[in-house]
Amino acid sequence: MLDRFKLFQELERVSQNFFSVSKECIMQLEILFEQVKNDEHLVLMIASKKWSLLLPSWHGKLGQTFLIKEHQHPYQVLAVDGSQIYYDKHQGPACSLINIGVVYLQYGLHTSKVELSSYPEILVVDQDQQYVLDAEYINLYREQCELIEAVKSSEQSIQQLIDPFMCLLDGSLIFFQVDDEKNENSQNFFNKYIEELQLFFNSKILHVAYMSFPKTKDMINIIRLVSADFQEKNIKQSDYFSNLLDVDLLRIFLAEGHRTIIFESKAPICYAYPKHLKPYFCYLNVGLEIVRLEFAGWIAQDPMLVDRLCAIVLDQAIKGNGYPVALFEAHEQAVIKTVDREFFYATIKQIYLKNNQDYKISSKSSKKIQPPF
Repeated sequence: MLDRFKLFQELERVSQNFFSVSKECIMQLEILFEQVKNDEHLVLMIASKKWSLLLPSWHGKLGQTFLIKEHQHPYQVLAVDGSQIYYDKHQGPACSLINIGVVYLQYGLHTSKVELSSYPEILVVDQDQQYVLDAEYINLYREQCELIEAVKSSEQSIQQLIDPFMCLLDGSLIFFQVDDEKNENSQNFFNKYIEELQLFFNSKILHVAYMSFPKTKDMINIIRLVSADFQEKNIKQSDYFSNLLDVDLLRIFLAEGHRTIIFESKAPICYAYPKHLKPYFCYLNVGLEIVRLEFAGWIAQDPMLVDRLCAIVLDQAIKGNGYPVALFEAHEQAVIKTVDREFFYATIKQIYLKNNQDYKISSKSSKKIQPPF
């Protein structure tokens, strides 16, 4: 049981660590940004050599923004999200549950349409040991299921012939999980990931990955490099902006309803993407927060497509009081609540009993279910 009085004391002790960004730091950030925001040669300077910092590439002026015009009906939007029950060695058989939630919203001129659905899948431990049901594998498999369902449902939805159509994904298009080329498991997932993104391209399906409260530092790294006079060794000596995020910079100049210029991510894994599928991104101020939107290279090459997806995202965020209503509803369809988890294991137990098998559960789990008092 949590001792709330001791918790309060502990929070008081560490509270100053919550506020790592000072007003002075933000003021210095504003001064530096003012110096470089209109410098069209800055991107050439950065592209002239390799850096250890993760730095994006772009065209134009760093501080340029674009007003996103309010999108009018009609349009279609589809969103997909996933959830899981990890394998619990204390509970029942060696299996995990994946649940994929799908939401389709059609906004017509006179009428609207809503379709909600979810699809469970059970993974049983592989007797041939080709995979292990650990958290990493389940997370990768869930993401694969999300993308496969997104492509399949999108291909069905575009047959409604209501233009425009957009598919919303939660998170990032950058497959950071492949950080080790020797990890054959994650590499196989990445290959399948690229195959599904190619299907989006083949059908020219507009899609975007939505990152709420992004912790990214692509733009801040530019400022860090500028502050160090383009000498990375100086950054280690005096890294004044190390605790800042891109959103700290964006709050200075990105007005509500506006997006930034389009950036190309230079994360190492992005070089493994085909050129037309490489992840690009921009930031969009939806009102209550500044979000990061990631999309494929073939979309990034057409600023009109980028503005279209930004307009739909903005409209969805307005309808959802700050967060896209389609993504919220997809999460609600996907989420596995406590009562669902209990139903899952209770149903497995019934299957065991029906087949005259003993349903084994550890004493630890048994005590959690029936406290000894």
